[in-house]
Amino acid sequence: MGWECFFVKYLEAESDHMIQSGDFPTSLIMADCNYLKRTNDTLGHEYGDLLLQRTARK
Repeated sequence: MGWECFFVKYLEAESDHMIQSGDFPTSLIMADCNYLKRTNDTLGHEYGDLLLQRTARK
């Protein structure tokens, strides 16, 4: 399953859960990481994924 497909399925599941429970604690932040494609092409997707994970933690 591709990342985009996983992300959409996750958002749908979270949305369903919030509607059923009446609880809305979820936040979504969209960010553009400049030059991520260049990083993936140069250093590999594993490094790009690690970069995204560390960026998300900050």
